[in-house]
Amino acid sequence: MLPLDAFSQEAESALKKFGVNTADIIIAVTLDLDDAGDFGETWLCIDKDYLYCLSASSKDFVLKKGKKKKNSAGNPNNSEDGEYESKFANAKFASYAMSEIRTSYIDSFTSTNRLFLVLGEESRKEREEREKREREEREKEENKKNGVKRDNKVAESQNEEQEKESEEEEILPKRTTVGVAFSTNSRKQKLFAFLEIARRIKDGREVKEDDSIFEQFNVSCPKCGQRYRNQHNKVCMNCVDKGMLFARLLKYFDRHMHRLIFVFATLLVSAGIGLLSPLVHSWLFINVVLDNSDEHIDVLEYFRGNILAFVFLVLALNLLGMAIGIFRARSVNKMSIAVMQRMQIDIFSAMQKLSLAYFNNNQ
Repeated sequence: MLPLDAFSQEAESALKKFGVNTADIIIAVTLDLDDAGDFGETWLCIDKDYLYCLSASSKDFVLKKGKKKKNSAGNPNNSEDGEYESKFANAKFASYAMSEIRTSYIDSFTSTNRLFLVLGEESRKEREEREKREREEREKEENKKNGVKRDNKVAESQNEEQEKESEEEEILPKRTTVGVAFSTNSRKQKLFAFLEIARRIKDGREVKEDDSIFEQFNVSCPKCGQRYRNQHNKVCMNCVDKGMLFARLLKYFDRHMHRLIFVFATLLVSAGIGLLSPLVHSWLFINVVLDNSDEHIDVLEYFRGNILAFVFLVLALNLLGMAIGIFRARSVNKMSIAVMQRMQIDIFSAMQKLSLAYFNNNQ
């Protein structure tokens, strides 16, 4: 199988249930929307005779026991596959004969793309063009073997005769346009590559694993040679200077160092109160408040037998912890809003300096 996408075990099993021989599949691609344009998973694959579409909606994904279902507004494909017990329990399946596909195209919208197939019988003109193309290819191969060059004038006269014969009007066969699959822009590049390869296979052209069309999905870092984790961003995390990134990020907090120090200080105080609470509730209550011995305990002597004072102490510690948490949360919110605003200003300032060609060529 050509190196675009490899079947998951469950997708391969689901295709086999629908009678597809996965050993004959030439190429496959996975998309992140179902056949209705909702979040889900779709597999497109082709062999020499058919194009297959296996689609499942995220609403039908079966989660493993103990796993919580994600919000429907989020993309479930961002989750790990291990969270799902089954994705294709209620999958939809469709197949399209390659001989009936007259043309194919992709409609691109703001954030999604849709693959369309135009199905129908082959017209006489299309059949003649196909036969002509096949005949020319055979003649070229024969001429290469025999070392004979074809006379262009003879070829032109033959073509003119064939065109005159085919000038008669014919009734075009009925055509049907079918929407096959959707994808988000994150899978757009692979969808276009799949369609291009499908066209080549339909035309009888050979596609090899080292074809240049696959290079765009296996770009490596020129410095260390490792494959980029995200082929769209082309940022090598192995070569990125982590210290430099931290220093750049810290610059956004230069106006908020007092808040940053206050947050860390309150975290330490909260940790101290958390460690002190078990001692107050256990040791102080049992060994001091409830103890009627004559042993003198300096500062804590006030709490001996004084349950009301102990209750006020516990209440004060809880109120202090709550107050510290409130002030820390307000400080973090103010700081985060200010930092995010500075980041957004820097990002949009940098974007305004880019050319229109950048936005046309990048999603």
